[in-house]
Amino acid sequence: MRRGFAYNGAMSTQSLPTKPHYLSLDALRGVAAVMVVLFHIMETHMALGGGTSRDTLLNHTYLAVDFFFLLSGFVIGYAYDSRKDSLSVGAFLRRRLIRLQPMVVIGGLLGAALFWFHVAPAVGWGGIPDTPVWQWAVIALMGCLLLPVTTGWDIRGWNEMFPLNAVSWSLFYEYIGNLAYVLVIRRLPTRVLGALTGLLAFTMVGWLLFGPQGDVIRGWTFAPNHAAVASLRLFLPFCLGLLMSRTLRPCPLRVPFPALAAALVVLFSVPRLGGEQALWVNGLYEAFCLLIAFPLIVWLGSGCHTEGAVGSRVCTFLGDLSYPLYITHFPIIYSYTAFVANTGRHTLAQAWPFALLAVGVAVIFAWVTFRFIDLPLRRWLSR
Repeated sequence: MRRGFAYNGAMSTQSLPTKPHYLSLDALRGVAAVMVVLFHIMETHMALGGGTSRDTLLNHTYLAVDFFFLLSGFVIGYAYDSRKDSLSVGAFLRRRLIRLQPMVVIGGLLGAALFWFHVAPAVGWGGIPDTPVWQWAVIALMGCLLLPVTTGWDIRGWNEMFPLNAVSWSLFYEYIGNLAYVLVIRRLPTRVLGALTGLLAFTMVGWLLFGPQGDVIRGWTFAPNHAAVASLRLFLPFCLGLLMSRTLRPCPLRVPFPALAAALVVLFSVPRLGGEQALWVNGLYEAFCLLIAFPLIVWLGSGCHTEGAVGSRVCTFLGDLSYPLYITHFPIIYSYTAFVANTGRHTLAQAWPFALLAVGVAVIFAWVTFRFIDLPLRRWLSR
């Protein structure tokens, strides 16, 4: 296994050496990130065709956010729980800022740079030319600082609290989880953490089975109903992952990485279940993913070993690509959406070459910025 970075990407230091990380979990996060890009491509065509996100191919890929939070809790617990008495709040937050913030800024700047090319009345973006430059600049700065905007300042029209790069909402909650961990959660005894996780699981199951949606599709809007569900989406998997890191040994089974990746893809690709008359059916499936399937995949991944140089290189590439691809791809999706809306290519059959191009551009941009900006900058900041 590679050394020098913890799984969460924090740089090693002489005073606080990093543990070897789980390369397979890195790669699973990369698989999930690629699935998110494909999901957003599909979502574009579903919206232009008059459908909703519930009709989208790869339907349950929005659960990748919850999978990311589970991984975050697991690897942060693995990397830092044993150091909770020696690691200061400031040192932990510095390490997390160094790991996460450079790509947040790059994603925000990319979204700001492309914003003026996104005029597309068919998807509600007809007012972009009327946006004052000063307001655009302020919102760009707020996005780079990960400060959400209220719905009154949504300059795109999709009720996003980060209108220039919508996926930043999950990083906003990731920071909240990191802050809660270092201030409170890391001090909780394992039994108390287990009880808290059980309470969160009970609440989540109640929401999924008896709530108005039968799913967890909320979080990107600065509104109380979104904030409540997003907080539950954050703290349940984060605490569950942390609890797993404390109580479970690495899986003794040598499950091949391709089998775990395929399982994750299948779980994300299951269509909407139950219909409008039986929302609880879809809710039951999502509860199964959040409480059983995803934790099982993470545990199996903790014992997974990549075989051979090619397997290690593939997993390394997926792991390195995962976070940069996730946090920078959505401005490119905005551009793709505007293009297909304005050219009348509303179906994937009409636009598939451009869809492949958008995915390729997203991957290349993510890799180049990781290799030549993010990684050198994090090394410099860590020194």
